[in-house]
Formats: sequence, structure tokens, C-alpha cells
Amino acid sequence: MSTEKNRKKAELSYAELSSFFENMAMMLNAGILSEEAVYLLAEETSGQENGKLHDALDRMSGVLREGNTFEEAMKQAAVFPEYATDMIRVAEYTGKMVDTMFHLSEYYRTEESMKKTIVSAVRYPVILLFMVIAVLIVMLVLVFPAFYGVYNNLTGSLSTSSFNYINGSFLLCRVLLVVMALLVAGLLCGVWMWRSGKKEQVRKFLSRFKVFGDLFRGMDLYRFTSCFDMFLSSGEMQDEALKNKHAGSGIGGTKGQTAERS
Repeated sequence: MSTEKNRKKAELSYAELSSFFENMAMMLNAGILSEEAVYLLAEETSGQENGKLHDALDRMSGVLREGNTFEEAMKQAAVFPEYATDMIRVAEYTGKMVDTMFHLSEYYRTEESMKKTIVSAVRYPVILLFMVIAVLIVMLVLVFPAFYGVYNNLTGSLSTSSFNYINGSFLLCRVLLVVMALLVAGLLCGVWMWRSGKKEQVRKFLSRFKVFGDLFRGMDLYRFTSCFDMFLSSGEMQDEALKNKHAGSGIGGTKGQTAERS
């Protein structure tokens, strides 16, 4: 588990992967050799703040100069997902490197877009949740005590007045505050589990709810069909593409999960 977690942390982001494969595809399509293309990209990224991509390209350039395959160079760089490495292996065998790299670029660009959409969809309810908690705290700390003081001065005792509904409102706010606090605790726990490599447990729990179950099934179906299409476009036979255990192993899913379900 620890090794898998460290490997995931070392991988490039989806935006970096998309940019890398797109640039490689365009240079290969222009007739530039893969070794020279990787070297040029390494030079281009030398001044970036995040040096992970530059270091990976530098290692790849050295491996390619030694006469190794592009797949081997990607493995030595240790920053590429297994799925991308497998796709390049098939593409080198069939001679469809350019098409495969364009496919990979589009695949990871879509993954990045999906990731941003999900984060955006979750962010606003979370902000609203914290705003509701803040309002409830203000009500309990400032507003209701002021009401109590005013009504006590007017009637002498709130319990004997006609304003007993204030007590009910006060109790309702306290119950809602507890519920909101539990929701926040559950959310923070889920985020911690997701980032600590326990995505599958979070998926299983959320899948019990229909809206999340439909969302995960739709994402898994997209990944499977996209990966299957790329394998076929790379020259892989249908039965071999289906047997590949890494198909559909993008974000949010375990390795081979989507392919095996289908």
C-alpha cells in the first residue's frame, strides 16, 4: 500500500501528461525523432518551478540515447501511469505512436476537466455548509440571548409568556448545528481517506447513494470505452484489448476495475 501510494504521488498531473503527449505527438508528426523531441521538451521545461517534469524528461532523454525504447524510457522516468506506458508499448509495436499520443493527450485532458468539474461541484456546497454553521453560531450566541433579554424584561419570564416558540427555535438551531458539525466531520474524514489512498472505501460508501452511484458508473463507463477505443486505434486486437488489466485505470478507480466489470 505504501509503495502504491508513493508511486501515485510521483506521477505527473493530468494537465502535465496531456501537455507532454500533445507536444510529443506534434513533434513526431513533424518528423522529429523521439530522442530529439524529449530533449527539446526537457530544455523547454528547465526553467519551470516544478522540476519533476524536467527531471523526468532528462532521465528519459538519457535512456533513449542508450538505444532503449520509448516505453522503457517512460518506465525509467517513474512518473507515468501504467496505463500510458502500456499504450505506448502497443503503439511502438504497431507503429502508431502519433495517433496514440494524440489519444492520450485528449484522454488526460478530459480527465483533468472531469476532476475540475467534480471539485467545483463539491466546493460550493461545502462553502454553503460553513456559511450555515456560521449563521447558526451567530443565532445561538448573539441573537437568541438578545431575544431572551427583551422578552424577560417585557413578561418577566419567557416560560410563562406567549413566546414559548423561542425555546423551540433555540433547540432547533442547536440540533441543526450538531448535524452540520457531523456533516463537516464526515466530509473531512472522507477527504483524508481519499488523499491517503483509500479511494475505493470512499467510492463504496458513496455508491450506496443513487446520485453518486450513477456518477461513478458513468465515469467508469467513459474510461472503459475511451481506453478500449485507444487500444483498438493503437492496433491491438479486440480480445487482447479486453484482457488488458490496466484499461480504465484512470482517476478514482482501482487498476483494472472498469475493464473487469465490463
